[in-house]
Amino acid sequence: MLAGIGAYLYNNNNNESLNETNVSYSAPYSEEFHNVQPVGEVPEEFKTIVDENLFADVDIQNGSFIRQERSFDDGKYEYTLSHYDIHGNLLGKYSDVFSEQISCLTETSDGGFIFAVGFVDYQNSDGNLHSQDGVVSSIIKCSADGKKQWQKDLKDRYGENLSCCIENDGGYYFFGSFENPETKQPGIFSYTDIYMLKLDKSGNTISEKTYGGSDFEMFYLAEKCRDGFTVYISSQSPDGDYVSSSAPVPENMKVYVDKDLNNQKIESLEALPPEKIIGSIDERPVRIDDKTVIDPSDGYLTAVIDYGSFYLAVSKNITGIDENTPPYISSVWYNYEYVYGAYDKSGKLLCKAVKDGGTHDNISTPYPKIG
Repeated sequence: MLAGIGAYLYNNNNNESLNETNVSYSAPYSEEFHNVQPVGEVPEEFKTIVDENLFADVDIQNGSFIRQERSFDDGKYEYTLSHYDIHGNLLGKYSDVFSEQISCLTETSDGGFIFAVGFVDYQNSDGNLHSQDGVVSSIIKCSADGKKQWQKDLKDRYGENLSCCIENDGGYYFFGSFENPETKQPGIFSYTDIYMLKLDKSGNTISEKTYGGSDFEMFYLAEKCRDGFTVYISSQSPDGDYVSSSAPVPENMKVYVDKDLNNQKIESLEALPPEKIIGSIDERPVRIDDKTVIDPSDGYLTAVIDYGSFYLAVSKNITGIDENTPPYISSVWYNYEYVYGAYDKSGKLLCKAVKDGGTHDNISTPYPKIG
């Protein structure tokens, strides 16, 4: 699919490049709501992707992506994970029922995918952990066609554990925050430490580290760097591994970690950590807040797919506030739409399609800002 879009689809009469268009940017959660208008003609290969909204809220990595379908019944989450290539072809499916939600769903270099489950609603009202045979969370590796290859059970890592997975150095690295029983206070759910785990390609533990102090540490983001990882955290501990100079006020930090998960360097971070990378164009990473690859009035980026001669950008545009938002919740329900825009490498718009996203997008702000 889409292979010929750059070659034969150019019915757009606006010849301006994004680099030449002067468009003022307004945050999608402002009061300046609007609907995006389609541009050009959508080719047949593109229609299935738009009609089924396949690229909505997905992470596209290694030339593929996973769509999550989830239902909740009788205290259980029933998941179907559908694995697609970037042309919209179904590669396989994985279905299972879990007592908790899944996280850090990541495509792997062998064509498969990996994810973690557990660590969200992990406590009963009496404070006891949800578990099955003592297991409170698991890591599951699947092949491209959705067959489970192995499962790694974790018996003492829970809370906001395993938020991020990165494949590197012949293994899988997981990063997150977890509630340390040694510093946790009764009735308080925020006394977390930083947790890091390295597994080999068969799920065996290679290295495992816990870092923190007597107060609160929170993991935000990890990215590969030349000799290991750059890890973005926040700490309000006056002691321990990440001492906050402003304790008990949180301090954002950038930590350089080697491939054995040892801290090498810690820097104070005056600004907020960077946003997540959601794709690349000509090997240049593109983050969720990048305003240079789409018309900023199309909302905020959720995915960018490079097809060689052109790229496809998917964004989420907030069109208004849902009048049915309950008055007793702190977040806001929005009406929204997905915008699919194809651009050549100079930033010239080839076509733009719009798909209604529905209502009840229950978010405090459309941007997943950290801080």
